[in-house]
Amino acid sequence: AVVSTQSTGVQEHTDHGLEFTKKCHDFVRDRVKLEIDYAKSLRRLRKQYKLKNSEDDSANFSTIKTYNTFLAQLDLVARDHEILAEGLQEKVAERLKAVHKETTNNRKNLCNTASQLQHEYKEWQTSLDRHHQKYGE
Repeated sequence: AVVSTQSTGVQEHTDHGLEFTKKCHDFVRDRVKLEIDYAKSLRRLRKQYKLKNSEDDSANFSTIKTYNTFLAQLDLVARDHEILAEGLQEKVAERLKAVHKETTNNRKNLCNTASQLQHEYKEWQTSLDRHHQKYGE
């Protein structure tokens, strides 16, 4: 009975760990999506406000140069968000997914082994009780 209770406690504990790992993976996956969407939005904004060719005559004015530099900075910020998303995906999300899968498989195998050992223990206990009764009389 004690082994069964301990086994149940271990299973509950590992369930919580697996749920947490899954939750972390989902968070990172959603964060990656947001970073990619934000980068796309920045690029779309830059494209929308890019000066037309007809305005190139005034390209020598410092305000226009500054404005173009500002728009170019949007590209750099967008690229930073893409790099962040790529890093999160490759280094964090994929690793969390692999850890979750590996842990789930290990837990399944260990639970099966524990169940088998509990069954064997009960059989040995029953056998011992029978022998006690047989030789105790």
